[in-house]
Amino acid sequence: MSAFAVTPAYLQLLTKIPPRVIRSEEQNDSYIVALYDLEQNHKSWSPDERELADLLTLLIEEFEQRHYALPRSSPAEALEFLMDQHSLKPADLADILGAPEAAAEILARCTVPGTPIAVSTPKSSPNSTTSNNETPPNSRNGSTRDQTLN
Repeated sequence: MSAFAVTPAYLQLLTKIPPRVIRSEEQNDSYIVALYDLEQNHKSWSPDERELADLLTLLIEEFEQRHYALPRSSPAEALEFLMDQHSLKPADLADILGAPEAAAEILARCTVPGTPIAVSTPKSSPNSTTSNNETPPNSRNGSTRDQTLN
């Protein structure tokens, strides 16, 4: 059997959705819709439908890699960008991680040497509470403190 052998069922699928190199947003959108429609029955795919889905996926991915490629960045640049986009400060990262020490260590790796970063945890009041029975991050070691990295 030839590597180029095509079944009649696959030919019928190719007639319905003829694959071509995607050159425009309109074509890309059309192939995305076709793939979406095909995927609605993915549990009962025939080998020919699976083959067409794989082909459409490759065409869409190739187009999107050419047109929507994200610039390469270091982990530090990615973290800096995400923090900026979400208006987060170093103290917010400490709250998210639950440990000021972890935030300080991560941020130390992300900055230019000699640039201090202050990571602080909010001072807890006797009346403050936490939800879901969580332990507040600053009570794990029994202290609240500011950390500055140099």
